[in-house]
Amino acid sequence: MRLGTSICSAMGSADCISVEKEVEDKSTTVLTSKIDGGVFFKPNRPALVMSSTSWTPDEDFSILLEAALMYDRRVAATLGEEDSMDEGQLWIDIKSGKQFDYPRLLFIITGKGPDRKKYEEQIKRLKLRRVAFRTMWLASEDYPLLLGMLVTCQNNLIL
Repeated sequence: MRLGTSICSAMGSADCISVEKEVEDKSTTVLTSKIDGGVFFKPNRPALVMSSTSWTPDEDFSILLEAALMYDRRVAATLGEEDSMDEGQLWIDIKSGKQFDYPRLLFIITGKGPDRKKYEEQIKRLKLRRVAFRTMWLASEDYPLLLGMLVTCQNNLIL
């Protein structure tokens, strides 16, 4: 299973994950770098949050979206950034590997269901700087494989 394209592709305009992988480099992923034959976690990698859902009305993902927005705004306020700030400098800092006091967050939401498109549209409108979402469908046998690969990614480049 290769998820690099799915993980690195923004749902709308560029985001804090997609800008990092604008240059194709087979020795790096969003989370890891291959150096001298070994695979290591990047020091400035995003924190990864995974969830599965059936995207039904009884699963209110707006709570998660609100929490993501609050995190993004709280970090910006703590760093003294204006809401109208252009993301350009942040993207440059991310690409250069700058260390941040607060991690970027990458949410991977798996599943399919009737409300998926509704929430994907809401995500596209959020204008987040340090939070990115990816939605995808994984076959039931692929979900534990993805989790296992994330846990053991020191052995292989996976994303």
